[in-house]
Amino acid sequence: MLLQLAFTVVSATCALGSAINARQMAFRFSPSATFQYNVGNGAIYPSDYVYVSKSPESKGNDNTTLLTVVYPEASRGKKCQFGLFSELIHAEGSKQLDLFTSLKPAPAGGASGWPPGNQRGTHLGRLSIVAEGLAPWVAKYSTYLTEATPCKPPGTVEGFELVGVGERDYVSFYPARFRIYYFS
Repeated sequence: MLLQLAFTVVSATCALGSAINARQMAFRFSPSATFQYNVGNGAIYPSDYVYVSKSPESKGNDNTTLLTVVYPEASRGKKCQFGLFSELIHAEGSKQLDLFTSLKPAPAGGASGWPPGNQRGTHLGRLSIVAEGLAPWVAKYSTYLTEATPCKPPGTVEGFELVGVGERDYVSFYPARFRIYYFS
């Protein structure tokens, strides 16, 4: 089992692209907190899973997911790159997600409505959910974390938002599938 896990990590890191070659070993971290954000009423509530939904029937009460990550000490001085491990993800509709930075992470206890809102920042890119392996980028709008970039200092808290792309989208998965890889 441990050998299979090591093989999976090495295989996934090799798939990140030219930034990581077969001789480099990458490690990863996942969100420390996950929140659902209701686009219609501004409510933010803690969640144990990523859930993105969008449809005309929701009458504007679509859901996005806000994710909070904390950069670990082990990432100090390394390069970081985002990866979404597609296995065990349920997706319907466009099977694509837009990834944004957040100006501020979601409040720890959530919020019943406006403010604070989603604090949407930079549009990093669009991912395609595939049957297995890392989700490929359909489009990149920034090099930040879509390519190998210097990791933020350890202890830095950063927020992200995952948003549906099509008119009818449904995507759900455990937060551990959302990863930031760090490597030399």
